[in-house]
Amino acid sequence: MKQNYISLLQEHGFKVLAKLGKDETSQNLKAQNVLLHNPPGSDCVVLKISDYGLTKVNNLAQQQTQNNYLRTLLYKAPEVLIAKEEGNLVFDPKDNECNKIILKFKDKDDDQGRNNAIDAGITEVLINILESRELNLITYPLLESFHVITLGASETRIKIYQKKNPYSSLLRILQHQNNEIVLSSIYSICSLLRGGLYTTQQGLPHPHFEIINQIDGINKIFSLINNNPDKKVKDAAAICLGRLHRSKEIKDQNMKIQIISHLKSLLTDPDDWTKQESFIALGFLAKNSANSSEIVKDIDLNVIIENMKKPLQGNDKEQEEIQQKQEIQSFYLSTLLQNSKDNLILRKSAINAGLVQIYLSIFETWKLSQISRAFTDAFFELSIKNMSQVKDFLYPNWKPYPGLIRLLDHEEDLIITDSLASIHIILSDVQSSLPDNSPHPHFNIIASNDGIRKIFSVLKRKDINDFNQKFPFKCLNLILQCREIPDQQLKVDIITYLIETAINPSNSLNKYAFSTLSILAQNPAGSIESSSIQHPHLNEITSNDGIEKIISFIKRPDINKERRETGANCIIRLFHETEIQHSKSFNEIIKKNAQSEKSSLIIPR
Repeated sequence: MKQNYISLLQEHGFKVLAKLGKDETSQNLKAQNVLLHNPPGSDCVVLKISDYGLTKVNNLAQQQTQNNYLRTLLYKAPEVLIAKEEGNLVFDPKDNECNKIILKFKDKDDDQGRNNAIDAGITEVLINILESRELNLITYPLLESFHVITLGASETRIKIYQKKNPYSSLLRILQHQNNEIVLSSIYSICSLLRGGLYTTQQGLPHPHFEIINQIDGINKIFSLINNNPDKKVKDAAAICLGRLHRSKEIKDQNMKIQIISHLKSLLTDPDDWTKQESFIALGFLAKNSANSSEIVKDIDLNVIIENMKKPLQGNDKEQEEIQQKQEIQSFYLSTLLQNSKDNLILRKSAINAGLVQIYLSIFETWKLSQISRAFTDAFFELSIKNMSQVKDFLYPNWKPYPGLIRLLDHEEDLIITDSLASIHIILSDVQSSLPDNSPHPHFNIIASNDGIRKIFSVLKRKDINDFNQKFPFKCLNLILQCREIPDQQLKVDIITYLIETAINPSNSLNKYAFSTLSILAQNPAGSIESSSIQHPHLNEITSNDGIEKIISFIKRPDINKERRETGANCIIRLFHETEIQHSKSFNEIIKKNAQSEKSSLIIPR
């Protein structure tokens, strides 16, 4: 009966607000906030709505108010809000608020909203509820509202963990009788583990391993594979354990065999997320030699070669089956090469069998969406890593650039990184045998495949992290040494970007931009001393106020010596023996750095 009164008051309260025509929505309309007033001498009862402190103005600027309200409601004790009948949950108003969270974030790319929710303390409150409430009173909306908040950027997942360690609460929920709730919990663990992966280098163990192991979390997650009947739960548990054991041996032999066997069985799973995350999880496990040996046990190189030689033909379904099988074989090849004592023998056998040409053909002809990381990783391990050991087997049919440059249009940043790293290593190997300051002999073939523009385009992508953005600079440094950028608009675009990046002290890539500017400032003929003509890149740099910007930047007291000297040397190279009048500031810099330029100038790369 009490609930009926609350509903009636809420209904009339909303009607009052609607009649007032205000752009306001009450976020806290409840019995305590509806006042009954009987004016003296009157038989009327006036209904008044109070506590507008939590009223939400329909404006994005008031999002924090809603978060605070949700936190207020979620903090209330279960016995205050929950209706129970014979020990079972009948109604929990918190579920309504959790459903709002789910509706707001499920399948939404809203990192700012997630950060606001975390900062407002919503995830901490949810963790406290999951930690303290009786299991039979834990509802799906409570779990799923937490889960959808975890599905943001890596920084968001890390922030959740830093605010309050959720693993003990989530592991407790794995004992729940409702598999929908268990699945939401294991997905949440999986999501948080993904965030933790990016807080340390890829070759190191997962930073959360010891924390979870200390509370018997590994055994609790593993028990799902053996005891839970739900396939999705089993799959997510195996992926969790693969992430958790990055670069770390699974000590229990039976556990190791079961986890690896289960993940290998998922490499052909119809669900894309499950399949791709299983590849990645096995890759993490393979970083440990003991795990890797179990993964490639009974794998035969000849079988890999035979499968890779099958052409991609037939109807769509047949082509998909061939592509899937070759993806798996590529993963096994990469794992085999990374951990085999006979690595060089295996590489030479695979190269002689034509696998390098097969991979390059895949890069040139397949749809980019069909090319996964397994292919580029296998190619790298086969032909690029320690390239000096096998390069004699690669030539004279070695034509890597068309396929590798095409991969720069891929959506996956790790594939782009594999491609750029391969291009850089190939360029460096050739450059190492040339005299200093020599134009690179691969310039024309890269330019003819639109390689300069595509490498530059990677620099401007927002979804590529700083580590991966270093490779485009390194590639451009080698390609453009003593060369003029042939396309005028591309020249302008590149130089404008480099100047703006170089003079921005808050940009972690500014030293790499300065390095590339130094390369562009080298005389295209390869001889600074013999040049008396205007530098071919001078107009583009001066038209963007580049000289003034560089001078202003390197005069700043907070700029370190290395970057100051690199900037000054850029200008010296651009103006060497020209008849251009310089400002007093420029002349001062010229005099200060002239001696270092005439001696042995070393440009940082």
